[in-house]
Amino acid sequence: MMRENNVNEYLETLKENLTGVPREEIKPILHEIEDHLNREIQNEIHNGKDRQEAEKYVLSKFKKPQQLAEDYLQTYEQSPKSVTFLSVVSSMWLIGAVYLMNPILKGFIEPAFFTLGLAVLVFASIYLMLKKNWRKLEIKTVKLIPPTIAFLIFPLSIVSFWINGNINSFLLSYTVIYWLFLIISSLYFFKIIKKNNLGKVSYSFF
Repeated sequence: MMRENNVNEYLETLKENLTGVPREEIKPILHEIEDHLNREIQNEIHNGKDRQEAEKYVLSKFKKPQQLAEDYLQTYEQSPKSVTFLSVVSSMWLIGAVYLMNPILKGFIEPAFFTLGLAVLVFASIYLMLKKNWRKLEIKTVKLIPPTIAFLIFPLSIVSFWINGNINSFLLSYTVIYWLFLIISSLYFFKIIKKNNLGKVSYSFF
């Protein structure tokens, strides 16, 4: 665990916790905090403290980096329950995945459902990959998708396969392909989360 007893360690921890703040804003924030801390440290040095003692004293009086990061994150949130376009797109992806499950239940492909589901998935996947600046709510929404795939969509596909009951080559082939799609999708979202430094996916809420 980082001790955060000098400016560099403090700034590094702050940077790690600024996930959700637009990337172009992070560097100015870090510079602003660094300048402020250094000014306070210089004041303490002028008052007779050595550098190490001055840093420790100033940082002990300053907000913890996690708390400060949370303050900045709140400035980029319209409200705790605000809905953004990306959160809607994420929901669209899940709806598209459910649409593509329909042939497993029905035993045949309905062109309208299949085309709509595929179109929604492609659009949502591209948009999520190209997304640059992430709000806190958007991060939470995207990080919910892999657990939702594992604990909701995949079990539903198994139930649909069981309900269908008419085991044939089409049902078996499509079901296997759909399961491969779910695995690849989970890896895809892990890649998005890692690429944008959005943190770890938690399964604890289930």
